Amino acid sequence: MTPERAMLHRLLLEVGERSLLDAEVNASLEADDPLDDLILALAVCTDDGETLHALTEYLLDHPADEAAVESMLRQEISTRYADGRIGQEECLRLMRVVGTRTELALDASVMEDYLEMVQEGHLHAEAAQMYFDAMLRGGPLPDIWALHRRIRREKRSGRKGVENPGNGIMPLDIPCESATIGKQSNSQRRSRAMLTDLKKKFIGDKAFYRTVMVILLPLVVQQGITSFVNMLDTLMVGSLGEETLCAVGVVNQILMVFNLTIFGGLSGVSIFGSQFAGKKDVDGMRQSFRTKLYFGTAVCVLGITLLVLLGDRFIAMFMEGELSGQGNSALSAEELAQRVAWASEQAHDYLWIMLWGLPAFVLAQAYAGSMREMGKTVATMVASVIAILTNLVLNFLLIFETREMALFGGTFTVWGAGMGVRGAALATVIARVVEMIVVLTYAHMHQNRYIFLRGAFRNGYVPLSLLKRIAITGTPLLLNEVLWSLGMTFINQCYSRRGMTALTALNITSTAWNLFCIIMFAMGNAVSIMVGQYLGRRDKKGARDVDTKLLFITVVSHILLGGLLMLLSGAIPQMFNATQESRELAQKTLMIAGASLPIHAFLHATYFTIRSGGKTVVTFLFDSVYTWCVPAVLAYVLSHYTQANVVTMYFCIQFIDVVKLVIGLFMLRSDFWANNVVDATDTTEA
Repeated sequence: MTPERAMLHRLLLEVGERSLLDAEVNASLEADDPLDDLILALAVCTDDGETLHALTEYLLDHPADEAAVESMLRQEISTRYADGRIGQEECLRLMRVVGTRTELALDASVMEDYLEMVQEGHLHAEAAQMYFDAMLRGGPLPDIWALHRRIRREKRSGRKGVENPGNGIMPLDIPCESATIGKQSNSQRRSRAMLTDLKKKFIGDKAFYRTVMVILLPLVVQQGITSFVNMLDTLMVGSLGEETLCAVGVVNQILMVFNLTIFGGLSGVSIFGSQFAGKKDVDGMRQSFRTKLYFGTAVCVLGITLLVLLGDRFIAMFMEGELSGQGNSALSAEELAQRVAWASEQAHDYLWIMLWGLPAFVLAQAYAGSMREMGKTVATMVASVIAILTNLVLNFLLIFETREMALFGGTFTVWGAGMGVRGAALATVIARVVEMIVVLTYAHMHQNRYIFLRGAFRNGYVPLSLLKRIAITGTPLLLNEVLWSLGMTFINQCYSRRGMTALTALNITSTAWNLFCIIMFAMGNAVSIMVGQYLGRRDKKGARDVDTKLLFITVVSHILLGGLLMLLSGAIPQMFNATQESRELAQKTLMIAGASLPIHAFLHATYFTIRSGGKTVVTFLFDSVYTWCVPAVLAYVLSHYTQANVVTMYFCIQFIDVVKLVIGLFMLRSDFWANNVVDATDTTEA
């Protein structure tokens, strides 16, 4: 490419003609090294930071080596500074503007903190200057506080400057009050340095939080509305009686195994989809999407078959505790049998209707997952909100009978089908079909945005090499979700030995828990998307940095949410139509849930971190194997060999995960998870 063409690129950027620039540069990128583009663009670029930033962003959106891009930008800024074209302040401003996707912005932020400490008299100016020069060179950064102490010793000995590697004697060009420095103790300076390092490690810049919010906010809104409406659903179903509330809770626990099997299989493919998106490999994204459709269809057929044949047996397993008299010893054997029979009948009706909504659920999840892998989460959020509101309205109309309601000072007759628990199931099925229609319609109407859909159904081609890699990577993840969900179902079955009252209390706790976990669930997706895309671009350092900051956000936010849940633990159970005994048990278990929430939030984000790098065998051991070996065994022992009540059982099982937390910390520190899984995969379509 000629310098004239590079100049043309810059002019097109300056006047905002991005479409013309795309057409012009894409042709040259097919034959030229993209780094040549940057070299020439930098050579003709003005000192305008915004233009330089636009050129950098354009290059990073094409298949260039980010480490080389960062090195070249650092060299260009350093040259301008050395030539006197820009001063230190402008130099740092340029680093912030052009380096939002590299380490430059982070380095600039740290340097500004050090300069502030210089102005306050806590750090010697020459030490800051030497650190700044080393930062511009891109070499190893010196220990700034060791430099500070050394300079003070040199000053006391009467020297006028300090040797700066590569630049000879370093003159003092930043004002510094030595007397003020002397008043600061070593511990104060070390504390200030430690705070700066912690800020760099755990706190991101504005660009980072803007990216997080773009991905996280739609997911939080979607999950929040889902959890809130689910709570309203539970309240409406619970108004029909404790037996009905228990029946719906049992079926939802059984269906969780199916849902998480779908989630596990699609998530295994999403590891590749996210990294293909980061690599901008459209063929790979398309083939990942096809694989999701194949897997979802197979699991849907198998799952429905099993639930039709064995659904009633699964329901009966949860009723054993009530029949044994452990749940409500005040009732006679005949009354207990009648109670269990009614709850089992309600559960049977609910399950059979819910089966009709499973195909729509699977298809919507396959599409939505591929859309989210591209970092586009708003459309799937809107579809979920529409479905949730549809579910809420239909619940209101289908569960209850026609009745009189006072509204706006008048009395109105509201039609109702009076279908009870069957109405709740039918409303959910219709809502899932609505969500599927909205997602599919929007995606196919915007194929220019969701480019993996272009030609997705022209054929069913998926390379055997990709299928093998997905199978190797994804099978442990699939098995993990299946075994983990079975493990949680087994634990809940152990709880059920304490009777229907205990199950009702835990159903209330689970409903509130889901509402307070909306950030946790959304953060898992954010970790998977953001870390996966960095790994897809072979930027392991960036992946580690982003993951640390996301984990910090997760823990801090859930300390606050856990405290709020504990404060509301007395009020939440009063909203449900349950016995006083169930409410009292629910209050105690909600207190425990709130106290343990930060632990489980950290573990959730850790799981997605390890998974994003394709270390699915490790996630299998970390998640499902641990669940069966530790909390499941503990639940079985407590329920079968002790007289511990459900509150004691719940406390022990929730906090036994402290062991898992320690394991997770060691794994995160090892960095073994930062792995690219797509570079060796040939996705070229014939």
